[in-house]
Amino acid sequence: MPRILIYGAPASGKSTRGEYLSKSLNIPLMYREQYPTDRDFITAVKEVVGDVIVIRCCFSNQELRDWKRFSRATQTICVQPPLKQVKLQALNRGTPEQYAAIDRWFAGHRKR
Repeated sequence: MPRILIYGAPASGKSTRGEYLSKSLNIPLMYREQYPTDRDFITAVKEVVGDVIVIRCCFSNQELRDWKRFSRATQTICVQPPLKQVKLQALNRGTPEQYAAIDRWFAGHRKR
């Protein structure tokens, strides 16, 4: 019974990969934009019984641990293309807020 958490920077391709997996595996897909608030999204994810793919930006290791717990993920997939590629994607179709969030995400996930 797969419960998959896909996480990564804004504009990194999480939704594209999630949609592909959802269709290929015939599993429902959940992402934040489907719900009015973060709290509604968390509640919905916690209530799902069975297979699901959850997409989320996790800006810290603590947030990632929390989402693994909320989603009861049996598998996680990190989508992290090069920063330059993600920023170009955000410039083409994103918002200034999304562009700033990309810097914040990469700052929190730099390899040490």
